[in-house]
Amino acid sequence: MTVLEKVEEAIRALQKPRKGVSRQAIKAHLESKGISTARLAATLKRAVADGKLEQSGQSFKILKQSKGPPRINKKDAAMTDEDWFQLHGNKLIKAMTKDGKTAEKAFVKEAQVWAASGRPLGTGLSVDDCEYNLPFGSALEYACAFCGSFQIKTLLDLGFPAENLNDNPCSLSALGHAIERWHSKEIITLLHEKGGHLDNVGDIDDGNDPCPISSVGMAVRNRDLDQIKHVLALGADVNAPKHCPPLIYLIQKKHGLNDNKTYLNFRDKPILEFLLKQGASFEVAKESGYYRDDEVFPKAREILEH
Repeated sequence: MTVLEKVEEAIRALQKPRKGVSRQAIKAHLESKGISTARLAATLKRAVADGKLEQSGQSFKILKQSKGPPRINKKDAAMTDEDWFQLHGNKLIKAMTKDGKTAEKAFVKEAQVWAASGRPLGTGLSVDDCEYNLPFGSALEYACAFCGSFQIKTLLDLGFPAENLNDNPCSLSALGHAIERWHSKEIITLLHEKGGHLDNVGDIDDGNDPCPISSVGMAVRNRDLDQIKHVLALGADVNAPKHCPPLIYLIQKKHGLNDNKTYLNFRDKPILEFLLKQGASFEVAKESGYYRDDEVFPKAREILEH
């Protein structure tokens, strides 16, 4: 059992109708069963923030959606995977993209239906992003692209996988979307810890074929030095993938990819110098099929060949 599950068990054992249970009572109950309370304060704070517990002063109640997963009705159980995902995929997206406490409760309930269904959690969502024309294969990918930390954490807590299981061409993993949409370092770290691959966050369209991209490459495309430092600190390879290393996105006016990004001036000296100090190789970039010698910024070349 998780720490939160043990806390909820204690609250259910102590709670009186329409009343909460004090922090001290929860702590005493856990200690009486030989359970460590070292993480109690952090667990309570996180549970309240995530909408799993309700706090009034120093008392805590269990909200309805955290009392356990909903039952799967016979009609749902008899559905084929395709029909089930079509029905519940629409429900989940509708709930996850609305604002307000009521929408959050509806989202948690529907996410619990998915988690309790026994169906694969890393697939089943067939939605296209109209802005980038990217296909989404999982609910977690969609949450990282369009929703906030509450939705992402809820799905991860329910067991939705963070690794890239989407086999659609030109698609990003949950971690790839999280970096592209500037989610917090906490979310990026959590996705990595839950299985997100730093050196493969999906691929992007080069006009002909899918081009693989890494977490560093995505952060470089964002021109975000803090993001770059963070994914490198997590263990990302500064030269991955060799097919199109991160330097390509930084040193050329055009990098051969079909994303309408053309940089007229080189303005990223601090990022380039940092990447080189971290081991980024100009020789590796030259070996890429996307390298164009005549497109390299003169000022970038001075730094690269210094």
